[in-house]
Amino acid sequence: MKIGDLIDGEYLTDEILIIARALGKTKAWVLSNLDKEIPEDVLDEILEKISLRKTGYPLQYITGVKEFMGMEFTVREGVFIPRYETETLVEIVLDYVKSKGVKTAAEIGIGSGVISISMAKLAGIRVFGTDVNDEAIILSKENAERLGVSHLVEFSNGEYLDPFEKFFDDIELVVSNPPYVEMNFKVPREVTFEPADAIFSGKDGMDFIRGYFKRYGRKWDTFMEFSGSEYSKSVVKSFCKEARFFKDLDGAERFFFCPSERV
Repeated sequence: MKIGDLIDGEYLTDEILIIARALGKTKAWVLSNLDKEIPEDVLDEILEKISLRKTGYPLQYITGVKEFMGMEFTVREGVFIPRYETETLVEIVLDYVKSKGVKTAAEIGIGSGVISISMAKLAGIRVFGTDVNDEAIILSKENAERLGVSHLVEFSNGEYLDPFEKFFDDIELVVSNPPYVEMNFKVPREVTFEPADAIFSGKDGMDFIRGYFKRYGRKWDTFMEFSGSEYSKSVVKSFCKEARFFKDLDGAERFFFCPSERV
């Protein structure tokens, strides 16, 4: 079977990537060699992965990788897939860390560890990270080890920042891309393959954010991703009237900053 025989339809771009990774080639090479025969030893693997992708199964779970902030992270089923929008949050946070001289930060809901590891790798700061998902902790530790920041990050299973209570006085900044989708919202089919507790947050999507402020108040400077709706902004402002909002690359308000009330 020729390469070109496998590339068509809705998932064309993803099919090219699947073929490229299986052959150890670039996407450009695949497009330039559509008449080449696919080696028999990888044909079944490619056919299986393309078939799986056509069911809506996420490409990142199929390839096992996701690029984020110029780094390649391992991802797998059972852990939330990083979104490109979140890179903007990290860029905002990195600017803040540099301007304020932050030395220690914390992340709630680390997933595959992209935010914590990016902060550690690109700013050289210490980061504590938590998640209620055991698989997320395991995966984040793997990514930290592979990207050379294990000495700067510490990850632990638990709710909010409770696992690191003894370090509360050291933490200067909290960052999170929490679940913020309304429970009854119909998400795209691809998203249904990801862990629901990393996506949905109660009837109005704000349970996590309410829980955070009710637990800790404004103990730390805080950056979070959220839906950006007028309703969600009003909820944030009910806890932090000085909240500032930031737009993602698509021009949608997607992040907020709440300054601490430290004495």
